[in-house]
Amino acid sequence: RRAGPGPRGARAAGSEQQIAGGQWRARAEVAPNFPQPIGSRGGGGKKKRKEKKKKREKKAARHHERAWPSPSYSSSASFLPPPGAPRPPSPPGHAESRDSPPAALTPRIPTVGRGSPGGRGAESPTPPAPRRAAPLKYPRAHLPAAQLAGRGAAASLLPPPGTCAPARLPPPRTRDEAGHACALAAGGAVLCFLVSALGITAGSHRLWSHRSYKATLPLRIFLTIANSMAFQNDIYEWVRDHRVHHKFSETDADPHNAMRGFFFSHIGWLLVRKHPDVIEKGQKLDLSDIKADKVVMFQRRYYKPSVVLLCFTLPTVVPWYFWDESIIISFFIPTILRYTIGLNATWLVNSAAHMFGNRPYDQHINPRENPLVSLGALGEGFHNYHHTFPYDYSTSEFGWRFNVTTAFIDLMCFLGLASDRKKVSKEVILARKMRTGDGSHKSG
Repeated sequence: RRAGPGPRGARAAGSEQQIAGGQWRARAEVAPNFPQPIGSRGGGGKKKRKEKKKKREKKAARHHERAWPSPSYSSSASFLPPPGAPRPPSPPGHAESRDSPPAALTPRIPTVGRGSPGGRGAESPTPPAPRRAAPLKYPRAHLPAAQLAGRGAAASLLPPPGTCAPARLPPPRTRDEAGHACALAAGGAVLCFLVSALGITAGSHRLWSHRSYKATLPLRIFLTIANSMAFQNDIYEWVRDHRVHHKFSETDADPHNAMRGFFFSHIGWLLVRKHPDVIEKGQKLDLSDIKADKVVMFQRRYYKPSVVLLCFTLPTVVPWYFWDESIIISFFIPTILRYTIGLNATWLVNSAAHMFGNRPYDQHINPRENPLVSLGALGEGFHNYHHTFPYDYSTSEFGWRFNVTTAFIDLMCFLGLASDRKKVSKEVILARKMRTGDGSHKSG
């Protein structure tokens, strides 16, 4: 018998609501994620409570339709099955993941209302919401069989036979392999430095600027490629500035005048506009021999693409592609570091070799003898001798000592790729020392 609308019925309804609220709070302690009843949250109005009650009844009815048979428990606060009870089967259309809780441990929500199929206070099982399995750190195809067996249904996620499996990650390199790759990268950097330096010393300087020897077409092509790898202006512009430097040394017409200080002669002359005298004197030079060389003019026409390919792309791609060096190391060691060292080795000839050292051949000019610069610039540091006898192909009277470029030219002559090397006799050198030298040759 239901309570009437009078005061007694209101008290009965209130006590019934309190009992229901206590049951809900008991369930919330076990399953705190369950929603609280409307009465415990302080509902809005009567109409609103009726709408929410209808929604709750419909939801309970849907849960009950999907429920599976299970024994009803006497105590509404007990949610765990008795010990040894079998696990009930999963409902149709519900696939449990490896992380979802067992179906027997799923708490049941009591349905309140006359419209519920189970009656007042009946308990309907609520299937757990499907949960997505946690993502694996590595693809499943990379896991060992024992680990897959421990994951249960995870083995079924492997690609079926005949389909493409995920691409395997490359195995990490051992310490010996990494050291071998670094050694190859360092060797490639040294090789690129030597080739690019020879493009300046044996090519732009001694061959095209001073015509101190003759080279065949294959050697000229090789030296042109090496000059583009060095990226220190094309051959035509390099020769023009160097001939102006020799003819008007230590004046305003000198592109890197050492009288303006070490920084200017080293790198500052590239950071400012050329002095008007440099431009004026450079236009008056005879460069007909350079213009007649088709290899030089071809390089001048396609200089920028050749620099991108030979100075930056090739030294980076070769170590990365052929011996699996990282792209970062391939770019910064054989390319950037090598290019920086090559630039400063050439600039030291214009700065340090004009300020530090002795002058055994001509004490009236500024260039000096600097063996340290010769060691880095492949023989270009004997600068007092070179400015005294600029037509000598060796730029030194000591042959191969600290002079890799001279050894290279001699090798090319031995192979038949070079000829007509110009050399100053010992008698002329000694006479010049005695006449204009500073006397330092006597102590050597």
